Amino acid sequence: MPKRQAGALLVICGVVLALVIAAVAIIGDTAAIAVGGPGYLLLVACVGLLGVGVALLSASGPIFGGTLARRALKTLAFGLVGDSVILALLSLPGFEGSNMIILFIPGSVSGWATMIGAGLTVLALVTAGGRPRKVGALFLAAPVALFAGIALENDLAGSEGASAVVAGGALLLGFVGLAWLALDSAASTVGVETAGEGDIG
Repeated sequence: MPKRQAGALLVICGVVLALVIAAVAIIGDTAAIAVGGPGYLLLVACVGLLGVGVALLSASGPIFGGTLARRALKTLAFGLVGDSVILALLSLPGFEGSNMIILFIPGSVSGWATMIGAGLTVLALVTAGGRPRKVGALFLAAPVALFAGIALENDLAGSEGASAVVAGGALLLGFVGLAWLALDSAASTVGVETAGEGDIG
């Protein structure tokens, strides 16, 4: 299986896991996603799948944009994989209490890499135009919804929770859009190669 398709599949699996986590949180309350709980382990797997999936997307030819897009995806992938590793380590007995300070620096590095990679990815998507711009708009909707919920918190009851749901949905749709761009570009590449072989024949 080509890297693009494998990466897109892993990203979609990560999105599905995120939906499962949301269902677990609703059914089992926040205790279900406490450190070491079933929801928490699903979260570790979810972030890991997204990270490895994005890494595979960045390893093949650009699915949109150019050099900026590939570097942005690589940075985002590094951050997400790092976040997954940090989350997994936090669930181990040896990293409880004061021992968590050991993970502060690597956690900060992976966290900043995720934020910078996400920002650059959105920038690359928006400047690419066409379908990528629509995917970038989905990612942009997430922070906008969060800020709107915070701003309206004092005026409308439950606005913060509703905005969090909207932001989470927009973020997941953005990842689905990223996977779709990868699958679409892979299909286009196969179509071009097939047409070239037909011309040669």
